[in-house]
Amino acid sequence: MLAHQGHYQPPEAIGQSLDHRSDIYSLGATFYHAALGQLPVISPTSPQGMPREPQEIVPDFDDFATRIIWQMLAKDPMSRYASYAALIEDLEMLLLRLTGDSAVPIRPDANEGPKRKSSVWKIHRAK
Repeated sequence: MLAHQGHYQPPEAIGQSLDHRSDIYSLGATFYHAALGQLPVISPTSPQGMPREPQEIVPDFDDFATRIIWQMLAKDPMSRYASYAALIEDLEMLLLRLTGDSAVPIRPDANEGPKRKSSVWKIHRAK
């Protein structure tokens, strides 16, 4: 993970072509930072070459949210979400899992404005 001047660069940003999976990586780094309050910096001693486990930072952090983050931050671009639609589908499932409210509109009509609860970043396991 390269953190540079307030944005996150995917590992392939140095000398390789970039595509939507590079954006997904950067979004994953942003998601990690927003949800856990720490930059997803890779420790030199990390055997997997990944940042700290979310549950090390927030013990009751949701397992499904962890899976989403790791897939977004996969070192190999081919291991990341293949499309934005696949990522959105998992994020919608996470929102449903966290709120338990199937009536929460995920994609509200642009004219109506968002109707989601503002506390989406509190990603803890449901009790």
